[in-house]
Amino acid sequence: MHLLRVVKCGLKLYPDRWAVTGQLPSVQIGNSPIFSHVGLGGRSTSDACSAPEMQLTTHTTPSGFRLPSIHAAHAFFTEQPNPTTQSVFADNWIRLILSYARHRRLFILRVEDAEVAGGDWDEILRNERINRESRSMAACTDVLKNTGTGRVLPSHLTSLISAMVSRNLAYYEPPKQTRSVILLWRLPEEWADVLHSWGTATGQLNTILTLYEITDPPVPSPLSGMPLSLLRRAIAILTRSGRAQLIGVADGEGVRLLAGGK
Repeated sequence: MHLLRVVKCGLKLYPDRWAVTGQLPSVQIGNSPIFSHVGLGGRSTSDACSAPEMQLTTHTTPSGFRLPSIHAAHAFFTEQPNPTTQSVFADNWIRLILSYARHRRLFILRVEDAEVAGGDWDEILRNERINRESRSMAACTDVLKNTGTGRVLPSHLTSLISAMVSRNLAYYEPPKQTRSVILLWRLPEEWADVLHSWGTATGQLNTILTLYEITDPPVPSPLSGMPLSLLRRAIAILTRSGRAQLIGVADGEGVRLLAGGK
């Protein structure tokens, strides 16, 4: 069991080893450490804000996705002023977003997903269990100010989106705006291999296919629902390696998959 205890209107976290991200290092906000590697049975030395301990545990969402225990920490949902802290949290958020997107086959993330409840991303961008804990801790106003409540604010999501784009893990779509991205939980090179393997397995090599026939096939495939801009990137990679040929068709764009090698 992993515990979060309010200590002098600060936080002490005993994190688990999340398989995707590894164990969190000790980091701090300002001059006050907020994360400390003490044993799971460790105790705080002072309880100035005497709120009850909150258990930080993994949680399985209704969609079947397993959230890491850090998702139950108030501070995780707030941009931190300390660069070291924020870097650790951003790394965890990016991995979480991409893992969840792959689990749900979500391709698009928008800033408005943090603005309006009820969307595809609520399971990770919000944590109502934290909100309930926050209301019970209302007396510790300084803690709540520093650690936030259980939802990602639009400004925070904007920052995470920018970080993903800078790492080539997403790209802005449409271009010339910063509120919506296509997520690359598979890189374009990987999608190119998926596309060619699908064409081979379904006997459609040397057949002219429209892009919509690829993204909306009669039988669901790994390419179903793929954004056209991402499909074009995959086709461009296949074209450069001699495994595809772009062809104009009556409906717009088509592609012929070829048996060439990589």
